[in-house]
Amino acid sequence: MEKTSITYTGTILVAVNPYKELPIYETNWVLQYSAKKIGQQDPHVFAIAEAAYNSLQTLDANQACVISGESGAGKTETTKFILQYLCTVTTNISTWIEQQILEANTILEAFGNAKTVRNDNSSRFGKIYPNNVRGNVTEIPLKINEARENRHAMAKALYSRTFAWIVNYINTCTNPGQDSERFLGVLDIFGFENFDVNSFEQLCINFTNEKLHKFFNHYVFALEQEIYHEEGIVYSHITFTDNTPCLELLEKPPKCILRLLSEECRMPGGTDLTYVQKLHQEFDGHENYLKGDDRRRWEFEFGITHYAGAVVYTVEGFLEKNKDAQQDQLFELMQKSCNSFVQELTKFQ
Repeated sequence: MEKTSITYTGTILVAVNPYKELPIYETNWVLQYSAKKIGQQDPHVFAIAEAAYNSLQTLDANQACVISGESGAGKTETTKFILQYLCTVTTNISTWIEQQILEANTILEAFGNAKTVRNDNSSRFGKIYPNNVRGNVTEIPLKINEARENRHAMAKALYSRTFAWIVNYINTCTNPGQDSERFLGVLDIFGFENFDVNSFEQLCINFTNEKLHKFFNHYVFALEQEIYHEEGIVYSHITFTDNTPCLELLEKPPKCILRLLSEECRMPGGTDLTYVQKLHQEFDGHENYLKGDDRRRWEFEFGITHYAGAVVYTVEGFLEKNKDAQQDQLFELMQKSCNSFVQELTKFQ
């Protein structure tokens, strides 16, 4: 394909974001890839979508398209192209459902995207949630800092539940009303991030990408080699980097970065600084843990060697962001709201 950075590695499509519109996603391109096997046409995201759709029909098994990459790589746009292709080639889908599926992205992006350093329209699906409770003042026995934490947590929860409500509503509207035992899933998540200042949000995002990378390694390398071995196929052993040690550092109990964070949130007098001190004590010497060369920054920074590179995290705000503590009375108040929509939001998690 001329003037594009798209290629295959096996059944995996590798593409570089051109940061400009290309005339290769029109309806006439869909027709070129319809009912074609991978390799019969130039590398294209439509070929991947067609392969998934064809496997869904011929194998009678669920399929999934996993789109991964760093922030700004073009994952969300790729997802749109896959949905566009599936809506076009699926002849039994009504036009109004196709339109709703494609236009739903606009709503989701409006609520779940934000501008970042690397991407003007980055998928966040974050939790900064506004709330209007008619100006009523409710007295509760909390200190100022506790009330502030509850206010922030409730705002986040409201936004999260609003987003869940939107997704549920879109799913209801786009459901054709027919029973189906199969599905073709398309996964689009935020990409790996490494900024000048990385906080709790980047830790969560990069942790998710580590999990996805682990799945990728298992599916593409380990599982394929197991099949070759079982079937007696002679092959050259493929060596790949196993990110299990990094995942264990992050999530394996009893001692891991995320578990220590939860413990520090429950600890009386626990702070961001005491948390990072415990990290240094516990994980100094771990192959994926970094303290850095500048001792002056040890008291508020730690680093992790991820599959995509080393990232230094600043712990300021870690405990506050992880707590999201909220009083049940606040949601009891929401249930009594005169606004029916606010009442309905209390049903969503």
